[in-house]
Amino acid sequence: DSLLQGSKGFETRHRDGGGGSFWDPWGASIAPLDGGTVRLAIDIVAQEMLCQELEASICSTRAQWVAGLLMDPRTGEILAVASVPDYDPMHPERGERTNHKLRPFTELIEPGSIFKPITATAALDQGMVKIYDMFDCECGRWRVGDHFLRDAHPYGALNFEDVIVHSSNIGTAKVAQRIGSRELYKYAVRFGFGNLSCVEFPGEASGKLRPYDEWRDIGRANVAIGQGVSVTMLQMALAYSAIANDGIMMEPRMILDMTDASGDHYANPPREVRRVMEPETARTLQRILAEVVKRGTGKLAAIDCVLVAGKTGTAQIPNLETGGYYQNRYVASFVGFLPADRADRVLVVTVYDPVGAHYGAQVAGPVFKRVLQRLMPADQVRRSWEMEPIEVENPTPMEGLVHDAGLTKSNGTTPAGRSWSNFGGSATTPERANASLKVVPDLRGLTLRQAVRMLTARGIQAQFSGSGKVVRQSLIAGSPVEKNSLCFLVARCGTDVDSLETCDPDSGQSVTVTD
Repeated sequence: DSLLQGSKGFETRHRDGGGGSFWDPWGASIAPLDGGTVRLAIDIVAQEMLCQELEASICSTRAQWVAGLLMDPRTGEILAVASVPDYDPMHPERGERTNHKLRPFTELIEPGSIFKPITATAALDQGMVKIYDMFDCECGRWRVGDHFLRDAHPYGALNFEDVIVHSSNIGTAKVAQRIGSRELYKYAVRFGFGNLSCVEFPGEASGKLRPYDEWRDIGRANVAIGQGVSVTMLQMALAYSAIANDGIMMEPRMILDMTDASGDHYANPPREVRRVMEPETARTLQRILAEVVKRGTGKLAAIDCVLVAGKTGTAQIPNLETGGYYQNRYVASFVGFLPADRADRVLVVTVYDPVGAHYGAQVAGPVFKRVLQRLMPADQVRRSWEMEPIEVENPTPMEGLVHDAGLTKSNGTTPAGRSWSNFGGSATTPERANASLKVVPDLRGLTLRQAVRMLTARGIQAQFSGSGKVVRQSLIAGSPVEKNSLCFLVARCGTDVDSLETCDPDSGQSVTVTD
């Protein structure tokens, strides 16, 4: 308000005998001043579509509330955020006061199974678990101390990937048992749980993550599967954004830039918070989460012609009066991103206390699908543009858990009353950009327009057949660019490519080259 609001002015006037007033040019006067401008990251199209789908969901599920948050994992921009039921800002006295909260920032929930990728990250990043390590899931019932841990569906032996794909509580708890409480806690803190994210919105909650030395065996198992820990939807969106962004967590941004009444401009560029995991770990998790949607619990969130990665979650609601959990009240969630291997959209949807169907796969996954399906036409056009490299500020050290938010003034100075950070370096240097133009790029998964532009920039002629995403190229990725060379492209719609097929245009024979 201090920046948006202008200042009032006044002037001295006289009144004549007939009651008319006239300006006194020699009297005191001050001209009014207009306020400044704040430009938000909110995409009004995405915001409207998200609100509409949340309204439809609360009507069909009869839930206590439904909320969603959409963000760009590469920049941290919050593109849409809403919760229903909401309220009329023109008549805030109407309705319940609890509806004044923006729940993705302020409401604490137990995440349930959407927390399992955090356990998986700790195991993979430390090398304590391999992708095909086997875990006995005890046919759905396992004793831990004085308690029993159960799966919604009984399983026998599952490999690590299928433990996540089929969302086995017992398998995940055994993974946590292997890595230990300290490592699990360390990675939960790296992801930002238990700390504020410093988003530019009042009333953000920090959640609760108890120190690992207070966990018992059942406590470690509960945290591993997303119980006994409280989080916000924003924290979950940031965690999945780090996975989608090859391990780099970005600072959440609602403000893109500001201009004050005097015309001074303050930029708010993307900022890296820290590296949460190694790039190889992130890419492995991207593939596992894509399998969750393809053949696991997230099938209802699948979208044609695009590879979706995500995770379902269903948690019991704690009974704060008597302790324990309600047996018939649940919080259902789905968190996902697309495209799975180069994501630019992360969406988290939470349905609190639905009536009837209550699994995240049943009530939250379809909302995720409908929102992003409706946004796909606009996003396809946007992705076809030649994107400029995104400049981000340098990351803070790994030990720093909370990064102070701030805006950068164009002339390097800072406005009074707030400490601003200086702009850092570019994510892409000219030397690296020139070097990349000397080798054949990997075009798999790109649209034909993107692929042709990349080839043209390197002086390579392109011929193609089919439509959709590129699945085959005649020139091997990484090989030196030869002058006046020709690259044949084959594109298909809705095809998942695990390997690169190189084709000899003369013989027509194809050879598979595995990455």
